[in-house]
Amino acid sequence: NQASNPGIFGPGGRPPFVMNTAVSEDEEEEEELGWDDDEEDDEAEEDQEDQIEFNDAVTDKLKEELKLAIEERDQLHETVKMQQNEIASLKTNGAESTEIEQLKTSLFEKESEIAALRASALDTSGEVAVEGDAVASFKAELKALQAQLAGERKAHEATRAEKSSLNARVTALEADVQGARAESAKLKDENTSLQRKLEISEQQVKSFEEELRKVEQTDEPGDDGNGDEQGEESVESPNTELSGVKVDGENVPEPGGGWDDDW
Repeated sequence: NQASNPGIFGPGGRPPFVMNTAVSEDEEEEEELGWDDDEEDDEAEEDQEDQIEFNDAVTDKLKEELKLAIEERDQLHETVKMQQNEIASLKTNGAESTEIEQLKTSLFEKESEIAALRASALDTSGEVAVEGDAVASFKAELKALQAQLAGERKAHEATRAEKSSLNARVTALEADVQGARAESAKLKDENTSLQRKLEISEQQVKSFEEELRKVEQTDEPGDDGNGDEQGEESVESPNTELSGVKVDGENVPEPGGGWDDDW
């Protein structure tokens, strides 16, 4: 009933290659008559090979997930760097405000000059009579300056609107940078967790391989049956040592349980 108690070693954490030490009376009679069940031994050896391949697959999967997480973190770092450069470039556009102030000063001076010319043209108390051509010239210049002033005012309004848009963009970019930094920190924590899980998985694989080697050494032809019992006890020891261990607040799964539930 492996579905009710999943694990690498099947029900109850027992390895598939260790035979049950509880021998029934029928089995004792078969052994006395020399009827050894060689087929069960062959199936146990096949289960050993499947067990090792399964642990290798778990390790490879963790390594692939770690690689993808590192690549995503590097892409986020590049995005943050590009956004910081763009913000610095936008902030250098503040020099335009100085040019606008100079333009406003020049317009004010021209308006003052026009007002003085208009007052002089309308002043009839002076001894010097203003000729009609001069007045017409001043009026034409006045209209040209007024048209230039209107165009410059429109340009100033457009520049101010563009500046407001740039400020809003800078604010949005700064918010994106903060979000990217938070995401980068989260990925860093996930990378650390993955590395620790990978180390524990590799330790489990090494422990299983060592216990398997011990079982193979003790389970030799001519033994009195105690080798199977000793092998069972030694193989079950990794479950006792590793169960209950936590990695970043998460329980380490039973050997062979995989990491699918955590991801």
